[in-house]
Amino acid sequence: MRLRCQASGSARGTGLGSTKARYLTATSRATSSPGHGLPLQGQSLGEVSFVLCLDDVRAVIDGELVRRTFLHLQTWLRLLLERPPGAQTHRETSRGAVFCVLEGLSRRQTATQETVRRRKRGGRGGSGRYVHERRTLPRWKAPYDFTNQREQFEQFEPLYITLLKSLGAVEFPTQVLGARRQGTTSVDDTMLDIRDPMYAVAALKGIAMRILAQKRTLFMTPDYMGTGPEEMQSGDHVFLIAGVPTPMILRPTGGQESSFRVVGAALVHGVMHGQAFHAHKQGEVILV
Repeated sequence: MRLRCQASGSARGTGLGSTKARYLTATSRATSSPGHGLPLQGQSLGEVSFVLCLDDVRAVIDGELVRRTFLHLQTWLRLLLERPPGAQTHRETSRGAVFCVLEGLSRRQTATQETVRRRKRGGRGGSGRYVHERRTLPRWKAPYDFTNQREQFEQFEPLYITLLKSLGAVEFPTQVLGARRQGTTSVDDTMLDIRDPMYAVAALKGIAMRILAQKRTLFMTPDYMGTGPEEMQSGDHVFLIAGVPTPMILRPTGGQESSFRVVGAALVHGVMHGQAFHAHKQGEVILV
C-alpha cells in the first residue's frame, strides 16, 4: 500500500523528518484490504485550533523582519495565555516552555533547587562540620536544563518579558525594562523599551530564520503547543501512534470517521517522552 502524503521539513535536533521517513517506509510495506487503508492504534491529543506560519517574513529583512516576527509571536503568546486554567498550555506558558518550542527542544522538567554541601565554621579551633543547604538553581537551568543553550536563553529572556509586557500580562521592574515609556504597549515603543535590544533583536531574527529554514510552523491545540510541518492547518489532529516515536499530524479525509492521511511529524511540548501516552485511550486510526 502507498501512503499519500505531502513532504515536510524537519526540526533540527529532533529527528522529526527522519522519523517520518522511517515511518512511511515501514507502513508502505504493510498490506491491507483494498480501499480500506492501513489500520493502526492511536491516541488523539486534540484538534489543531491555531497555526502560525511565518511566510510573510521570508521576503523582508532587518527592521521589518524583526517587527513582523514580534507581531506573530505576540499573537501566538496571547492565545496561549487565553487557554483555560486546566489546559496544559496554560500551566506551561513559562519562559522555559516557550523557549523549548521556539528552539525545537525536547526537554523533561528538572529540579528547581539543588543541595549544596559546605563546611560550617566551628568554635575556637576553627574546625567545623559539614552542613547541607538547599539552593535555588539559576533560571537558565530550572525547570528545564538549558546549560548547552545558555547564550540563546539569555538572548530570549528579554524578548519574552517584552512580549508579556506588550500584552499587559505582568508588572515589570525598571531593571528589566526602561522606565522612559512604561505606559505604552505599541510594538514600536515596546521594542524601544527593551533594556538589552541587541539580545532581543538577535533572538527574534534567530527564531524567524530557524523556523523558516526548517519549514516549520507554530501551532496549538486546546491542551498543547508545539511545532509542525508547513503543510499543517487548523482542523488537523495531533496523534500518538503506537510504535511511532514522535507525535504525528494527521488530517481527516472526510470519509470514515477514523480515516486520516499523514501530514508530518510534530514536536509537542510536554509529551515527547511518553508523558501523555495511555494505552486505555488508544483507538483505531485508519491511514489512507
